[in-house]
Amino acid sequence: MSSDAQQILRDALNLSPMERAELVERILASFSFPERQAIDALWAAEVEDRIDAFETGGRGLCAY
Repeated sequence: MSSDAQQILRDALNLSPMERAELVERILASFSFPERQAIDALWAAEVEDRIDAFETGGRGLCAY
C-alpha cells in the first residue's frame, strides 16, 4: 500500500463508525459494474454466513 493510501487509512480509522460505513459504501460504489457485482455477491455470502453462525449459536451480537 502506498504511503498516501496508508495515511488515508489512518485518517479513516479515526472517523466515527457511521462515517466509516458511509466512506466504505462510497468507495465500493466507485468500482465498475462487473467488479461491483462480484463484491455484492461476496458481501451477500458473508451476511448469510453470519446469520447462519448466529442462528446456530456460533456467534453472538455486539453493540457498537
